[in-house]
Order: sequence, then structure tokens, then C-alpha cells
Amino acid sequence: MLGNNYERGTTKMKNRIRLITIIILSVISLAVCFTQVKRDVVYLKTGGKAIGEIIKKVEGEPVILKLQSDETMTIEWGSIKEFGEITIDTIAHPLKPFPETEKILEPAHNAIYFEAFGAGILYSINYERFITKDVTLRIGYSSWSVPFFGLESFIGVPVMVHDLIGSGNSKLDIGLGLEYVKIEYGNSFLENAANAIFQSSLNNSGELSTAVGIGAIAYRYQPYFGGLYFQIGYYPFFSTNGFAGRIGMSGGLCF
Repeated sequence: MLGNNYERGTTKMKNRIRLITIIILSVISLAVCFTQVKRDVVYLKTGGKAIGEIIKKVEGEPVILKLQSDETMTIEWGSIKEFGEITIDTIAHPLKPFPETEKILEPAHNAIYFEAFGAGILYSINYERFITKDVTLRIGYSSWSVPFFGLESFIGVPVMVHDLIGSGNSKLDIGLGLEYVKIEYGNSFLENAANAIFQSSLNNSGELSTAVGIGAIAYRYQPYFGGLYFQIGYYPFFSTNGFAGRIGMSGGLCF
């Protein structure tokens, strides 16, 4: 009896430590999210407003800019100043100058989206922010149940870093992180647990609280200046107990 009480007490303590660790990581992640991000953008020298993204810059050759209107313009290499500033009179391409009253769009630093399957197993709601030009930090939340299969409650909190590879709006997304998982289950789920990362951790207590590794290999469409966001990919889960994976598809808004 004493041995069982000690074992249950030890398990609860370990679960609390895991939960506190996830909370600390999440707070640090959110703090990093709100740091200033520098993107590869060109600004007007007068006014300091972003006019476009550099899509080609080779020393000695003309620099090609993609404007927020999806047009392109060409400027001379020497026209770009130290902080990405240019002046209107250096534009070589015959486009109309930008009046000071025209609305200038800034690059999108944030994304909010709904993901079907993927990191949340069934679904998740996610917030993501650029922490460098091509690296983002993601935090999500999922909560659901399937009583018919003996799964009384599932809570998942994925925290991931994503590296976006490629140019333009379409990119390859490579992600890695941790997900805090809490499961409450009945005997039918215990008898039919097929997920390799959880199976050997399940016991007769009816509750599991743990952290597992999670990755992502996906195609992502994310407009540089904001708009509709789309992603589809494969999410591998891994732990000391095994390996499993799921397909996920996301849709939302970047701004």
C-alpha cells in the first residue's frame, strides 16, 4: 500500500514538473515572438515606409524589387543605402512615383490559423510569428475527446520552430519542437491504443501527462505582405516509446 502511494505521488510530481517546464517554454516563446523582426525590405528614404521586397540583388547588377501591388521595378545597385533606403529619383524602371498619401503595406510578421489533424492529432488553433527573416515560432492549443473509443479527454500544446526555405510566397517548411500532451482515458482506449508514442506509457491510472517531440515537413503558401495562409504537410511524433506520424492541413490569415 505504501509502495503504491509512493509511486502515485512520484508520478504526480513528474507530471507537475513536465507541466511547469511546458509553461516556462511557452512564456519564453511568447516573449521572443514580440521582439522586433528585420526583413529584407526596401524603404523610401523620405518617410521610412516599406515599398517592396528585394527578390534579386547581385552586386554590379540592377536590383529587382517586388512591390505590394505585385509589380516589379528595377533600381541601380548603388541606389540602395545602408539601411535599405532608396530615393524616387534613382528609379530606372518607368513606373509612377509613390505619392506620400498612398498606403504602403508592411511585411506580415504574424499568422493565426486552424489546423486539421497535424500537431493536434484531431485539430489545433495556432499563432505563429517571424523571429528572423526565414524562421518562425509557433504555439498552438488543442482540446477534444472521443468517448466512444474510451478517450475521455485530450489536451495538446505544441511549441515549434519552423525554418522556411525558398523565395516568393511558396516555401518548404521544416519544423521541430515539443508538444505537451495530457490524456484521460478508459479501459477500451487502454486495450486498443495503437499510437506507438503513447502505448507503452499507458497504465491503469486512466491519465497520462507527458511531452513528446514533434516535427514538420510541409508546403506553405504565405504572402509576404499578408493575406490568406495555407499549409499541408507531414507531422512526425517521436519519443522514447516509439514513432508515429500524421498528415496535417492548415488555413488562416497572416498579417
